[in-house]
Order: sequence, then structure tokens, then C-alpha cells
Amino acid sequence: MILRDTGYIFGNGNEFFGPEYETILRKVADEDYQSKRFCVFYSIGKVENVDRTQMMCYEDACKAKEQIIREKENLVQIWLYNYEYQERTIIDYVYPKLESVWPDYKFLKNGFEFALYNKDCFIENHNDGNHNKRICVLICYLSDNWSKEMGGELYITDLNGKKIEVEPKFGNFVIFNFKEANLQHEVKKILDDNFARRSIIQIINEEGY
Repeated sequence: MILRDTGYIFGNGNEFFGPEYETILRKVADEDYQSKRFCVFYSIGKVENVDRTQMMCYEDACKAKEQIIREKENLVQIWLYNYEYQERTIIDYVYPKLESVWPDYKFLKNGFEFALYNKDCFIENHNDGNHNKRICVLICYLSDNWSKEMGGELYITDLNGKKIEVEPKFGNFVIFNFKEANLQHEVKKILDDNFARRSIIQIINEEGY
């Protein structure tokens, strides 16, 4: 099922992108995420970027995250981010569909980022601010065996104030369309010690900026 409204599209990737989507995504999902290097993404009081050069192994990134949780008050968001991730197969596969959806824009192609939420990671309700060059943000979910009690659901507030739930199951996707809206969204806290909520994220800008 694909649900589409002003400002967002979400549903099952095979239905939207085509029948090979999950096969390609599976290659990404089967990678050993614990062998990757991450930086700890967090912010206090507002959504902001972090120093992307402070990459560390998965174990050290988890320790740094746990220390931040212990020491910081009014924590807005925290998760582990791998900015070195590039998956050209996925990019080449999904871009034709996105270009057909928004044919008036010339897409700047670059790599995906890999995001991992483990125990106690979350994002408080926020929007992404003004980005004139941004067309959309694509998120593809990689985690198998998700269930409701694990947490990690994405909630989008549409322009009518209705909350839409996106389950972070393997094969699901969501697109935020910044040419139509800048919607509020949040990610619920991960509650399960053994659940790793994995996704790849692509911020897509207009070429020429």
C-alpha cells in the first residue's frame, strides 16, 4: 500500500520503486553494521549537525552515546550516523522513479547515509527548517523482525494536524517532499535492548546549488 499526501509519500518500496527494490535493499541490510564507523549525532534544544569527522568504531560510538544520555539534560535527539556510506546501486535504482515523480527538478546525486538507532535513541518532534535547495529526503528501512513493543516508529504530522505512523520494517520507505511542505516528525524511543533500527537516508538537493 502506498499512501501519498501533500508533503510526504510512504509505503512498501517494491510497490513504489519496482519489484527489484527489496532484492537490492537486502544486500545493504545484510552488511555487518557493527563493523562500520559511526559518529554520535545529538543536539540540545534544536536540531543541528555534528562534527562528521569524529568517526569511531561501533562499540566506542555506543559508549559515547550512553555517556551523553547520562550527562545531558533536555536531550532532543541521539543516534549513530555513518557518513561514509555509499550505495550506488540503490541510488541508480531509485532516482529514475523520483525523477518521474518530480520531473521539473534536476536532481543532484550523492551517496546515502546509514543511520542506526539502538536502545534509548529517539528524535523529539521537530521540522527540518528551511532548505531552499532541498527537493526531498528519502528514508529506506532495513530492519527485520520489528514489532510494536520495540519502539522506533516514525510519526509524521500532516498539514491537517493528523499523525501518520510509519513502521520501520524492512522494505518500507518514506519520502519527505520539501517542495510542498516542511512537516513535523518524530521517532519514538527504542525500547528493546536487542533491536537495531537501521535505515539509509538520502537528502536530495537540486543540481546547481
